[in-house]
Amino acid sequence: MLMKIRVFQIDHEKDEKNLAFRDYQTVLAKNGRIDESIYKQVYGGEVPCRTLEEVYSLCNGENKPLGYIAESMSVSNVVEVTQSNNRCCFYVDSVGFKMVDFDTSKADRSDMMRILILENEKVPYEAEISHDIHAMQNVVDGSIEPIYFTPKDDAIVYCNDEFLLHDYAPNRFVGEILVHGTFFVVGNTRNDYGEWESCSLTEEQVAKYMQQFWAYLVPIEKLEQQEEECDESEDIGLSQI
Repeated sequence: MLMKIRVFQIDHEKDEKNLAFRDYQTVLAKNGRIDESIYKQVYGGEVPCRTLEEVYSLCNGENKPLGYIAESMSVSNVVEVTQSNNRCCFYVDSVGFKMVDFDTSKADRSDMMRILILENEKVPYEAEISHDIHAMQNVVDGSIEPIYFTPKDDAIVYCNDEFLLHDYAPNRFVGEILVHGTFFVVGNTRNDYGEWESCSLTEEQVAKYMQQFWAYLVPIEKLEQQEEECDESEDIGLSQI
């Protein structure tokens, strides 16, 4: 089961009242309420969790969601959970989680970048990661290499630049290039200085590349195994005639 979440953490540079890592009652005592303006979004996406406790464990473990490079989840974080059209926010307390009124539009989300991640043997899925080279490298598990594949240059693929040197299984074709291992699609635009830089995908782009990359390749090992099984079944069939 997947949960669609966003994670918000206090920006320490804005934390004048020292509210980071404080339990809910302490925050109320010191500030009267949760101040959304000192929070920033650090991650967003669908995670393989059924409960908030599982989300907490995931964001504190070794295998955090791809692109999650923020602090481990801790007290004072706020988790937004969206199911269908229902949205709820939960404050990570010293014990458990407390449902709170939290206006995400007042938090700083300017650093977030919407991307589409393509893992081996998985359908494409969206994520929101920091517009940061380290977050981008985290997704592909190494240094990134661009692959240009659209005539308009309004989107770009980033993969691990050494995917041929690693024991990564073949993933998908990007144009005529067979990419091995995890890669992602991100928007591509010119800034005020005329330089190309990454940006969030639009709704239309997400739908387009979701469809384009929906089908994934079967790893070569599985193909060879299937061929061997087919050969064995043919031999058995002949012996029975």
